[in-house]
Amino acid sequence: PDLKIYPNPVSNNLYVHSGNIGKNSVWYIFNSFGQQLMKIKTAGQHNVINVKELPPGLYILLLQDENNILTEKFIKVGTP
Repeated sequence: PDLKIYPNPVSNNLYVHSGNIGKNSVWYIFNSFGQQLMKIKTAGQHNVINVKELPPGLYILLLQDENNILTEKFIKVGTP
């Protein structure tokens, strides 16, 4: 399984490519304190997450399907 996110750092839309992850997967976004801020059911391998409303900081994207748990860190920056 492969998880790629871009751009990183991000200000508005985070693009996620999850390779061969199952279609019934769920994404979670956690802040640096471990608090869950978002839970998103995925629609496929390529998705966009709008993170515009998140405050600037370090976050963890966790993707879980029937067989895998993948994580990737990203940085949210303020919009100009």
